[in-house]
Amino acid sequence: MTVVAYRGTLGLDDWCIDLEVVKNKQGLHKGFSNSSDYLMPEILPLVKGRTVVLTGHSLGAALSAIAAIHLRSTCTINRIANFGQPRI
Repeated sequence: MTVVAYRGTLGLDDWCIDLEVVKNKQGLHKGFSNSSDYLMPEILPLVKGRTVVLTGHSLGAALSAIAAIHLRSTCTINRIANFGQPRI
């Protein structure tokens, strides 16, 4: 089993992501969605075909939830354990 853990808000750049609240075409928080899209090319090869647990706090929880959407066709998601997740 592989655990993918996303950290929470840390610093001004992350606050800018948190505050980009406009929705994208999929109806997701634009800042969170863009950040998740940026990280996916690094994460996909590491989890492909594996059983995965996703977790995060705050900003990390939002990224974890969006990652689950992207990863569901690539790997088996065993669990998502988020803490303090904002609306995505």
